[in-house]
Amino acid sequence: MAGEQPKQNYQKELILDCANGVGAQTVAQLLDLTGLQERLHVTLINNDAKPDFLNEGCGAEHVQKEQQLPANWSAETHANRKCMSFDGDADR
Repeated sequence: MAGEQPKQNYQKELILDCANGVGAQTVAQLLDLTGLQERLHVTLINNDAKPDFLNEGCGAEHVQKEQQLPANWSAETHANRKCMSFDGDADR
C-alpha cells in the first residue's frame, strides 16, 4: 500500500551470488529497468560472465553440495544480510 512503512526488521539489502553465469547480466539489466534498487539494494557477487569462471567456488550447487560459502562472500561485509545464490544458468 502506498505510504506504508516497511516492517522494522525488513532488510533493504540482498547479496546475490551469480555463479559467474548468465544470470548476472540479466539481473543487472532488470535492476536498471525496474528501479527495484530503490526498495531493495542488490549487491551482485561472482558476476564475471567469462565461461572459465562459471560455478568456480560459487553458485547454488557449490553452496548446497560443498556446504561452503561462495567465493567473494565476506563475513565482515555480508554477515547477517539476506543472501541467495543462482546456479550457473540461473534456473535455480
